[in-house]
Amino acid sequence: MGFSNNYKPKIIYTLVDKRINSRFTEKRNNDYENPAPGTVVDRGLVEYQDAKGGFDFYMIAHRATIATALPVHYYVVKNTTTLNKEQIEQFTYHLCYNYFNFMGSIKVPAAVMYAHKIANYAQDIAIPSDGLAFNLHYI
Repeated sequence: MGFSNNYKPKIIYTLVDKRINSRFTEKRNNDYENPAPGTVVDRGLVEYQDAKGGFDFYMIAHRATIATALPVHYYVVKNTTTLNKEQIEQFTYHLCYNYFNFMGSIKVPAAVMYAHKIANYAQDIAIPSDGLAFNLHYI
């Protein structure tokens, strides 16, 4: 089974920076509160835009219940799809709801959280158990 010569996959290559110092608040009724889940900042504070369609944006995908919400900074550096900026932002937001260990939204897309957990898992267990090689186990 191979791919045909006409196979040209479409990709969106995005860098995700979850360790940033920026904080956002929203003014409501003369009081400052955390922005609602799904808040996107893609004008004013963003810094990356190139002629090939690359851009960046901040997103708060989850509801912060303690302290100030921590946004995540996304850099879309390659986009060969037909999705526009708004569609990519919405798609990214929806990916934050696909984490199986939590019923709501999380701070980053599920794939990023899984990659983080696997990296920590590999660091903690340098040599995986042969007993787990062919069994499903939770990460």
